[in-house]
Amino acid sequence: MPTEKSVEQLQDLIASLDKFKTSAYVEIDGVLREINLTCDKGRFIHIYVLKEPGRLDYDHHGADTLVAAFAKMAQPAGSTVYLASVLVSKDDNNEPPDSDTYKLTQQAWGAAFTASPIGQESSDPISARAAIRMASAVRLKEQLDTLRQEPHLSQSIARIKTVLRASGLGELINKLPDGLTVEEIESFESRVGFSVPNDLRILWSIHAGQGVENGCSIRDKNGNGFFDGTDFLGPRESLEWCAAVTEDYPGFIREPGPEYWAEYGINKEEADSDDWICFARGDDLDYLVVNAKTGRVFMFGRDDPPVKLVADSIADWLNEYATKLEKQLKRYGPS
Repeated sequence: MPTEKSVEQLQDLIASLDKFKTSAYVEIDGVLREINLTCDKGRFIHIYVLKEPGRLDYDHHGADTLVAAFAKMAQPAGSTVYLASVLVSKDDNNEPPDSDTYKLTQQAWGAAFTASPIGQESSDPISARAAIRMASAVRLKEQLDTLRQEPHLSQSIARIKTVLRASGLGELINKLPDGLTVEEIESFESRVGFSVPNDLRILWSIHAGQGVENGCSIRDKNGNGFFDGTDFLGPRESLEWCAAVTEDYPGFIREPGPEYWAEYGINKEEADSDDWICFARGDDLDYLVVNAKTGRVFMFGRDDPPVKLVADSIADWLNEYATKLEKQLKRYGPS
């Protein structure tokens, strides 16, 4: 485990060099940056924190010692270094990854930051940097997608609750359970053996279903669940019905064959998949399910066809449902 001693050893090593330079990719506050450190004759240490890898826009800092320089670079606390991205040169010659100077420099970066394993499978630092940039771009896209979806989804839930309260169903709303933690969602994922799609993850982080009393879903005064005559299921109730869904309904998809897929609105990836999660259930054995691979929402039920695409995502389905309730409230008024 590298310690501050590796930075001190590196400082002694470069004291006799005319030029020393090292750089690495570092994630600071969730943003991928590149940090360059230069040192001439063991002194005149400069730190350049690039706004993003390859950009000439940077923040500059100076330091009197290498120990002080690495301490400055490691701010704010919790920043992450990608050790596979480390580059080292001395006297304008690049150091190979198997050299003592390179290894000691890499240890110094690891001593100052939390280390990430991303890129370690690459054959050299340049390839590792390309892999890290790609992984960062994918992660950023996922974060942006989440930010775009979350307001849409959470606002739909707020709209539904507003209509239900206006319809005199505030008691049902008041009994909605709190949302799940990340650990609780991961526990569910370990039970089912696949990842929960992002929309359902967000939905369950707001409310973990509509709640259960005496072994039954809590309902309103008219006997309806959170989604009209359909109960909104949390992870525990979902597990009970996931087995029924995955045992019974794939047969309705696969046995008739691909010629029925267009009628069902299903694609081959979904037809071949067993990764379905039931998040709502009606009394007539109708299930609202989401495919974990595509995130699309289907109704599994006793009607013809037995499988029917109802929305491209849970977020879209909730928006449509909230709009329907608002139109009903406007037309008929509060109940």
